[in-house]
Amino acid sequence: MKLLKLIPKILVAPAILIISIVYVTGNVLAAASSIVTNLVGTVFIFGAVCGWMTHAREETVWMIAISGIVFLLLPLFIKGLLEGLLRINGILMKIMAW
Repeated sequence: MKLLKLIPKILVAPAILIISIVYVTGNVLAAASSIVTNLVGTVFIFGAVCGWMTHAREETVWMIAISGIVFLLLPLFIKGLLEGLLRINGILMKIMAW
């Protein structure tokens, strides 16, 4: 019986380590790049407002505004993916504790 419990632990341990490393690295990169993406997104939104005020083509203004919104929401999307990795890691930890 102990051998049957040992096999999943041996198989799950490297996956837990890899997911943990990816999670920590992703959090560090998301935190560092969040500043840049917020600045770029704000510049795009400001450019869209300026284009709207100067009566630029409507398609261009919307394209710039949507690009700015994407840049502003990108760190949140990355954090959501990292939270998904954390949930997978929690499931693997339960297998490890079994």
